[in-house]
Amino acid sequence: MANKDLIKIFDSLNSKYFNNEVYAGICWRTIRLGKERVTLGVCSTDERVIRINACLKDPRIPLWYVKYIVFHEMIHALQGPLDEPHGPEFYAIEQEYPDFEKAIAFEEKKLHKILEHHRAAKSTKIP
Repeated sequence: MANKDLIKIFDSLNSKYFNNEVYAGICWRTIRLGKERVTLGVCSTDERVIRINACLKDPRIPLWYVKYIVFHEMIHALQGPLDEPHGPEFYAIEQEYPDFEKAIAFEEKKLHKILEHHRAAKSTKIP
């Protein structure tokens, strides 16, 4: 399995795409997988912390996809709090990411099957 070290991913992306201008911490976090909407990452602009859903550690999820999710959250950190967090400027930056279309296709075709496995595992655990 490829190394999914978030700090190395963050530093690499920050250097390559953001001219080292993104200032934030980054960590894994277990985030509830909703039935309708799945949160794979969040950026708290107040705390300047990016949290990536620990389900992305799954070996079936490619490293390039995790990098895309980190990149997405780094745009939020760079832009700060906005009235419209996913506005035209955000999408213009996001679509510059080399694996953008590949990542969207992965989400549409494969990610939901992997996440169903995680939802099932959560529902069978004894409290």
